[in-house]
Amino acid sequence: MTIGVDEGAQHGGFRDMALWRGRLCALGHDGAVLAFRADLGARAAAVSLLRDAEHQLGALGGGWWQLYLVENDGELLVVRKLYKVGRNGGDVDWEVEVRLLASPEQRRWDLLVETPGQALFVGSVVSAVVPVALYAAAAAGLRESCVYFARRDVEMLAPHAICEYSLLDEEMRGVPVAGGHAVDVEPVWITPFV
Repeated sequence: MTIGVDEGAQHGGFRDMALWRGRLCALGHDGAVLAFRADLGARAAAVSLLRDAEHQLGALGGGWWQLYLVENDGELLVVRKLYKVGRNGGDVDWEVEVRLLASPEQRRWDLLVETPGQALFVGSVVSAVVPVALYAAAAAGLRESCVYFARRDVEMLAPHAICEYSLLDEEMRGVPVAGGHAVDVEPVWITPFV
């Protein structure tokens, strides 16, 4: 029995996954979030839609975007980064949103304007939410209500592998990496858990 293949195809494939409340949640390329639950003993599976598609496949024009799915102590978050370039390579317009699944039954995702005491780390390999106080001594400059992005395929517009976006200030800045950045290696967040 294979589950998820047809569902994934309907949403352009899956771009990220997270475990949430005993379900495998998958984020489609169109922005939809699906939750899969399986009972291997009974050879049965079910899928439910937690978030509607954000746009039709191929319909988003004039910009580049990434979506990330993050689990945080029983909460499910979607982080959306969209950036557009003005005409003739003019100004770059950034838009970052963090949404919390507030009501799975109603498929309601609330916009978070801050994450008090926490910072979000998102990337194509792993994403996590960490308490700033726990890592403040080890990571000087770590700020709450910020989203830290890690990407190997650094865009010409964002020449840093690591970027910090402040939800409060609505500003993006590059974070220099000691020793430079190798395009052959995917940057990965490492968070020690006790």
